[in-house]
Amino acid sequence: MSDVRKSFDFTAYISRQPGGAPILHVHGTCEMPMAGYRLVLQPLVPQGTNPTILILQLIEQKPESGAEVVTNTPVAYTQSVDGLEYPILEVHITPINTKIRVHEVR
Repeated sequence: MSDVRKSFDFTAYISRQPGGAPILHVHGTCEMPMAGYRLVLQPLVPQGTNPTILILQLIEQKPESGAEVVTNTPVAYTQSVDGLEYPILEVHITPINTKIRVHEVR
């Protein structure tokens, strides 16, 4: 069960800079019940059946101790998308049920 109280400000975009490989960036914020949580996004294994949707799993590393105050904790993920067979059009984050459309930035 997730300790995330709520999530907000999630965005996903692919940066395509001249001379560089295209990179997918995903970032957002989760409200946690205490300070000191470490949050990590990693690809879910196995992925779903739609190759244009990247499913990320939010991993929560609970602190052994910390101030018991609601804390906004940032989380981010990056991945090269160079050479993928299908474009990533959407990112889903489990277990917080967040769905994000992917935008391109040049």
